[in-house]
Amino acid sequence: MARSVMRSASIGIALVVATVAQLISPAGPALATRSLASGIAAVATEPFTLNSKGIKESLVASLAPVADATPGPERVESVARTVAGYVDGVRYSQDFDGQQAYRDDLHLVSHLDGAARKAADPAETEVLSSALADLLLAGRLTAETAVSDARTALSPPAPGTASAEQARAAAERDLAAAEHALTQARNALTKDQPVAAETHFGKAWRSGTDALANLGITYDGDHDGDGIPGRAELSVGGSPLLLDTDADGLLDAFEFNAMAGLALNNADTDGNGVPDAAQDHDGDELNAAQEQAAKTSPVNPDTDADGLTDNLESTYGTDPLVADTDGDTLPDGAEIRGGTDPTSPDTDSDGVSDADELLSVRVQGPDGASAVVTGADQSALRARISAIPAEDTRTGVAGRMGGAFEFESPGEGMVTAEITLPFDASTMPAGGAAERARVFWLDETANAWVPVASDQRVDAAAKTVSVTVDHFSTYAVFDIINWNATWTAKDNPCRVRTDGGGSDVVLLDLALSIDSSGSMAWNDPQGLRKDAAKNFVDALLPEDRAAIIDFDSFARVLQPLTTNKDAVKSAIDRIDDVGGTSISAGVSAANNVLANNSDANRGRVMILLTDGDGTWNNFYLTQAKQNLITIYTIGLGSAVNSGLLNTIATETGGKYHQVDNAAELPEVFRRISNDTGGDEGVMSDSDKDGLNDCVEVQGAYSPGTGLRYVSDPFDADTDGDGLADGQEVLTLGNGVGIPTASDTFQVLSDPSNADTDGDGFPDPAEVDEGTSAWRADSDGDGLSDSDELSWATDPLASDTDGDGYTDGPEVADANAGFSPVVFDDPLTPDEWASEFAKGAALGDAGDGTTVPYLMGTISSSAVSFIPVVGWIAGAILDLRDAIANTVKTDWVAAGMSLAGIVPYVGDTANIIAKVTKFLGRSAHLLDEVVPAIAKLDDFPASARADIIAGINSNWDALRKASPNMDEASFLRLASSRQGADHIVAALNRSKVQVGASLPFVTHWREAENAVAGLFGVGASQRQLYRQAPGFPFGRYADMIDAGVMREVKSGFVPFRSSVVRQIEKDAAILADTQGINGQVAQAVWHFVGGRTGSLGADPRVLQLLEDRGIAYVIHLP
Repeated sequence: MARSVMRSASIGIALVVATVAQLISPAGPALATRSLASGIAAVATEPFTLNSKGIKESLVASLAPVADATPGPERVESVARTVAGYVDGVRYSQDFDGQQAYRDDLHLVSHLDGAARKAADPAETEVLSSALADLLLAGRLTAETAVSDARTALSPPAPGTASAEQARAAAERDLAAAEHALTQARNALTKDQPVAAETHFGKAWRSGTDALANLGITYDGDHDGDGIPGRAELSVGGSPLLLDTDADGLLDAFEFNAMAGLALNNADTDGNGVPDAAQDHDGDELNAAQEQAAKTSPVNPDTDADGLTDNLESTYGTDPLVADTDGDTLPDGAEIRGGTDPTSPDTDSDGVSDADELLSVRVQGPDGASAVVTGADQSALRARISAIPAEDTRTGVAGRMGGAFEFESPGEGMVTAEITLPFDASTMPAGGAAERARVFWLDETANAWVPVASDQRVDAAAKTVSVTVDHFSTYAVFDIINWNATWTAKDNPCRVRTDGGGSDVVLLDLALSIDSSGSMAWNDPQGLRKDAAKNFVDALLPEDRAAIIDFDSFARVLQPLTTNKDAVKSAIDRIDDVGGTSISAGVSAANNVLANNSDANRGRVMILLTDGDGTWNNFYLTQAKQNLITIYTIGLGSAVNSGLLNTIATETGGKYHQVDNAAELPEVFRRISNDTGGDEGVMSDSDKDGLNDCVEVQGAYSPGTGLRYVSDPFDADTDGDGLADGQEVLTLGNGVGIPTASDTFQVLSDPSNADTDGDGFPDPAEVDEGTSAWRADSDGDGLSDSDELSWATDPLASDTDGDGYTDGPEVADANAGFSPVVFDDPLTPDEWASEFAKGAALGDAGDGTTVPYLMGTISSSAVSFIPVVGWIAGAILDLRDAIANTVKTDWVAAGMSLAGIVPYVGDTANIIAKVTKFLGRSAHLLDEVVPAIAKLDDFPASARADIIAGINSNWDALRKASPNMDEASFLRLASSRQGADHIVAALNRSKVQVGASLPFVTHWREAENAVAGLFGVGASQRQLYRQAPGFPFGRYADMIDAGVMREVKSGFVPFRSSVVRQIEKDAAILADTQGINGQVAQAVWHFVGGRTGSLGADPRVLQLLEDRGIAYVIHLP
């Protein structure tokens, strides 16, 4: 058997002798012994990383090829398990175990040596020789460990009485005898005398152990009272008899507990000429001796994680071990940033706790952008500034000077902020900055850059502009003169209304007569008729006049004719929903307003909107015709008198529009706006997409980008993304203060590009999720919106799990144990390595409460851990350094596991016991421990699965409930850090459906493809956009086939607003049995395992689905 890894530890196996005798051929011609002799000689110098259980497993594997049917592999495994109890790591658990082990080893060495020399088959010889070398190597390691322990205990000497000196002298004689026996053993190996070598290894172990006994040292005892058992102290080079082995001023307990692996017997561990005590190991400007005195961590610059490094705690008089010195719930570092006293809960003695005061905090952003944020509920402390990437096309609008920056803060506590932005002065005339540089903000709703109205302060020398704002958004500096000139110069190709000759503009007098009867409370509960009417008013020419009439049983003129559009919209907002319906009253009042206040040079237009069949007198129709009033009628719902409304419209030259629900009103008002243009060549809408032909051809101006967006006037959905062109481009008018005579538009997305921002997430999906179609990374966290769905993160929150680490870096550092959806409590690399090494040294004797400590205890009985580390006595020092060097980031997640930790396969029960004991102390770390076990990639999958199922009933229940789930899938679920409780709870819900098994996916599209494959859904039935009654925007269905609308979710689905909105839209579509969505009879949500290994949904999501009558299916992997 090739031995490519290095061996270690001991094996004593009386029970194996009889078994091996059955496995070995007793006779046969002798094989040339040259290869056997060279293998035995190599044992004298071969390094090793395997411990005793690794040797046993290696031995069993070595002998398996020559086993006959009599003992069988199960018998060999049983023997290996039995003899595992002899040792603890590289030391025997008890003195008797060591004596018995060496006797058994000696018998076994003799048998293997004889059998290897007599074997007829070269392959058999190789197998037996390898097993023999393993045993000799194990004997050497255990002997060398005992000798090393004795040497460590004797140097330096511990002060004592005369009797103690006598004991020391006896121990020194024992040590000399042990070292002599080791020399004899090595010589015997080089002479091809394995039995003699094993005999001398036994003597060396015996003498080394006697030396410790003469000093009164036991492996389990704490002889110097420093809290460290002798076994652990010896393993890192410390004397069990001295509090400070190397007399460097750092107590052994401090070096071991705070920075495990620092040599206890070397005052300058790294040999750099600076004593360990004088070295600053964590960069906080305190050396190790000072950290020991302050009881702070020498490997973490901020022991209490309060935002102040340990050295600054003394400067401010705070407690370096308590994050909130004054107990006012504000961390000390936050108080320093916010200008309050961290040692007083009420800095200004006004009776109000600092935590309830408004804090003002300075926040520094990239490229010189900054803010002084004033707010409550600690919002100011969590504010952040990020640069908007150049890929956001809205960064190129005319007049902008320099970068755009997003200012954000979680919570609602921000009151004001003084923001300061840099600008590029090279784009403007010399000396013109004071007059020209102005801060603008990006109105995401209108998709328009808008000047900030507050007074602004320009620092021409620093090339910055400062302004006080009352909300966070995206801000940038513009050249106001350039911006004004650019927009003023824009023409108005599609805002033409003529008297028929095509030259003179005909202005309008418009009366909006809107039904306010009580039935509107349920026909238009969200007031969409008001929003649509206000948008219509915004689309009027500046010189057009409008009046507002509210009618129910009677009519009231809320606003006479005026060009003041704000006054008109304010009147619209005052329309109520109480009373009956008198169409006569509504038309009469509008007729009077137009007949008595208009003139012959203006067109007279009335829009009548009603949801009922009220009283009517034809006199008012005659009156309207006599006064040249054109009436457009809108019937909302099924209770209207369609015949009457159609007659009123057609006889006055208008049009009748029937709508089933209020959600259709914006579209109707847009059509009427086109009709009232008066020029069919400009205002026609050939494809009926809600955007007139002229705008589609000439292009819609966007104040967000300063560009025109064209579309096909004969194709309602130019880019084929499911959104009609008129849904992607809405008329904005001049409501945001753009200085132009031209219409401007709310361009929600590019109607000629199905994926405006190129993030792999189609525009309708962006609408559905609430993300920006203009920014590939809506929240600026370094993950595209599409990738956010694959990672199950929130595309509108830069730090989904709220742990202080943005999602992008957490994804990038996923191999270091970070998760963007689980709160990470990070450790420094040195802390992680120290905890791991401490667990490895103490084994089950310790009571650590961190995951790396647990992983260290598991590794103490491991076959191997860090392959580059030689497992020799005292090698915990090298182990710690190797672990720290494997960490590639500044911080590691507390639950990170390390590749290369390979527990003994037969030790599953022991590991379960270790983990169970640990969880008894730290139950809250279950969801950190399980992934750490799952990621022991070099440990057999079956053993890992057994351990996870053995330590937690939910994981055990999940495994039993999913007999078709393979071990790899089970372990991937376990590695997700989401826990098993939510999956088990979901599977136990009465309305859950368990669907066909589907594999984990790395991208959300893979999940959709998998579900589509299950049901045979073709491409034409996928990614379909449907209107959702009662919502301004519709629903982007993953697939609709045979009347079933399906939504597919990969990974764990949290309870957040975008998910709730999708469920409510699905419910609205299901309820729309007679409308445009009548073909949808059922909605089903499918949950598939995602990229992070997670699956399922928050219980509140499942409950809402059940409440809305939506089925859901869980597809276990």
